Amino acid sequence: ACGAAMNATSPPGRWPNMRIANLHLRNFRGHQNLDLPLAPVTIITGPNGSGKSSIQQALEWLLSGCCSCTNERGQGPVAYAGARECSVTARLPNSGTITRSNPGGLSCSWAPNHKRPEVAIAQELGCDGSQARLALNAARYFRMSAADRKGLLYDLLGLHLSADQRS
Repeated sequence: ACGAAMNATSPPGRWPNMRIANLHLRNFRGHQNLDLPLAPVTIITGPNGSGKSSIQQALEWLLSGCCSCTNERGQGPVAYAGARECSVTARLPNSGTITRSNPGGLSCSWAPNHKRPEVAIAQELGCDGSQARLALNAARYFRMSAADRKGLLYDLLGLHLSADQRS
């Protein structure tokens, strides 16, 4: 499942420090070859149909395996029309790169032989795929139950709740 919990323990306060310095899309949605340097705050503007949403979808797909154009198993039309393969790569300033390709799957440069690269990535970024999906799609957060929202916020802060405290 997309963005499934990775059981990675992230230290409190780590999530806000996640930084992506560069994003590269190859044959992803409407982008054949996009190299996008990212500042600490980057605002992307453009007319309708110029690919702004595809950049958000690329980040979501990279970090969770799903986006709004896929189903919950990550299957859907992410490749540029007619392309047989696509990839999204993010460069992290102090860690290396994360790449998801179709076909090919997920990999990270600092743990190339890791059996579950999503775990290594969650530990490095301080969030797992489901948390990244929520950050990139605020509407998902508001569709969650109050108990699930509370649990997510506690998880992001590194606090622990017992099962009866979650309700």
